[in-house]
Amino acid sequence: MEGILPVWIVTGQYMIMINLLGFKLDKYGCSHIYTTELRRKKSWLAQAEKGIQFLTSHAIDKSGRHYFSLTRDGDPIIAPYNIYSDCFAAMAYAEYGQAAQNNEIRDLASKTYSLIQQNKSSPKGKYEKHIIENRSFRAFGFSMIELNMAQVLKRFHPNDINLEDTITRVINDVCAYHISEEDKVVYERVSLSMPSPFCMESRLLCPGHACEVIWFLAKAAEERKDEQLILLLTRALKWTLERGGWDKDYGGLFYYQDVQNYPTENLSQR
Repeated sequence: MEGILPVWIVTGQYMIMINLLGFKLDKYGCSHIYTTELRRKKSWLAQAEKGIQFLTSHAIDKSGRHYFSLTRDGDPIIAPYNIYSDCFAAMAYAEYGQAAQNNEIRDLASKTYSLIQQNKSSPKGKYEKHIIENRSFRAFGFSMIELNMAQVLKRFHPNDINLEDTITRVINDVCAYHISEEDKVVYERVSLSMPSPFCMESRLLCPGHACEVIWFLAKAAEERKDEQLILLLTRALKWTLERGGWDKDYGGLFYYQDVQNYPTENLSQR
């Protein structure tokens, strides 16, 4: 917060991918995220307001979905092909609405969350490229962000039973489908048909994603005082790091890996 926010405040923009030569001038919808930390300084809240104004003025299409990427001036570049831009926006609206005590933005958070629930069975909609009738996989990416959304919104709606039910469902789904005690891995995707096809998707691991979902699940487990879940997640974190997820030479996490050590589809695996 202390490092990047001064840059954003000086430029008046939310810039990412910053290096010594400058920064990427296009903006991703997901970069407009604010946390309750912004209450610490009025200048942070004021900067957050600029982000909210940018989102509400430029980032929402006619159906209520959020564009994935925009120019610096607010012209959309990438269509709302991915539900994640909606998810990040919902959390941004919830955090800002609470910090600024802005009921209009709070309502927008609830509206965006409801739209996500309507679209989650087909999150990419017309942009879906896979023919799921022939090969169907379950990825935990949406489960992870849905859990994070529910946890954020629950802070402001503590008595919402639907949010608590969502947290329970995601915990059960990730533990049942993706955390394998037998293989001692956290699978990024699992086949919904048996036997599982021998392909890159079924063997895919993403150490960073695994650590992230474990973090969100651990937060829920701590709140619920679920010691068994905490123990499972502790084991899963150790598997992820010890089987090669952590780069012992240079530090940090590897990107994608194959559970059987074959090359991954992503050339940027390292």
